Amino acid sequence: MAAAMRIWYCLNRTLFFNSSGADSMSMHNYECIGLLEPAFIGRCMDALRNDYYLSPDAICPPKHIDPLSFRGDLIEAYGIAMTALLKNGSWGAKLIRINEYTNKTSSQTILFDSHGDIVVNVDSTELTRLRCALMAALSLDVYYKNREKSGLSVGFIGAGKINALTMVVFQYIFSISTFFVKPNPSNPTGGVPEFSDTRRIHLPSDLGICDIIVECATSNLRENVIELSDVDPGVLQNNRLYIAQNSGWIFGETFRETLPSFTDHIIQINQCLLRKFDWPWDTKEVIIPYDIKDARFSYDYCPCGAIVYLTGIAIADLIIVEQARIEGRIRRSKF
Repeated sequence: MAAAMRIWYCLNRTLFFNSSGADSMSMHNYECIGLLEPAFIGRCMDALRNDYYLSPDAICPPKHIDPLSFRGDLIEAYGIAMTALLKNGSWGAKLIRINEYTNKTSSQTILFDSHGDIVVNVDSTELTRLRCALMAALSLDVYYKNREKSGLSVGFIGAGKINALTMVVFQYIFSISTFFVKPNPSNPTGGVPEFSDTRRIHLPSDLGICDIIVECATSNLRENVIELSDVDPGVLQNNRLYIAQNSGWIFGETFRETLPSFTDHIIQINQCLLRKFDWPWDTKEVIIPYDIKDARFSYDYCPCGAIVYLTGIAIADLIIVEQARIEGRIRRSKF
């Protein structure tokens, strides 16, 4: 835990603060503070489990996506509008603009309370990273259920800030400390926390010893896509969980042809696929049939492993930011 706390301090400076020392989530009237404290991360995990995973009444319409520009046949930049209604009557939205070629993302999250007052209005760049990490943790927790998780080894494709934060969250929640990191060719020197058992690797086949593989490395190049045979040449690894952020551009067609596929939002991901936002090189139509609330999303049900595509859902962002507000971690800025 001491090592984790040192990593927390370093990440808190690099991910959540700007050069002046102020919170980088400051925008308009509010800012978020202390989002990487271990106790807060644990309470956010509980809130996601109770208010999203275990809640049949969770209301989260599919995101609306507008293409803004193209580069050849692929989308270069697009805008996203996402809304959700929380169980306490709070309602909110997240607006995002993304350019896949410049890697520039701008986003804002707004939350209204049940009386219609704006109680949160923050830049959501770092909020998005925390939501990605926590949804990966929730997926891992649901899949393995009551099994011991501290001894699991996790491989990461991509060495950016989302995977770096995911490592910290996995360490906090599950006491996992064995990590393997394969940087994306577009970001070969990304900043990855150096836990005692962290190793950088270079080939997809080096990931074959991992129990879980997390991908967060959007690729615009066909040659960066990997297939199942690249991870396990000639053999299908029994019961490995693949977690795909950004809908898993790096994971090729054989993953969808071979493994049971799950997601955080069935309608959302299948609408996106119809508009060719994901997996532009697939040769067959793809439908993801199950979400992670389905009983089949389980280590015991999937003897040959499974893959979960996390598309980013507004209800997860809003649950986290509402938890921050309840704890007094949303405060008015001097504006």
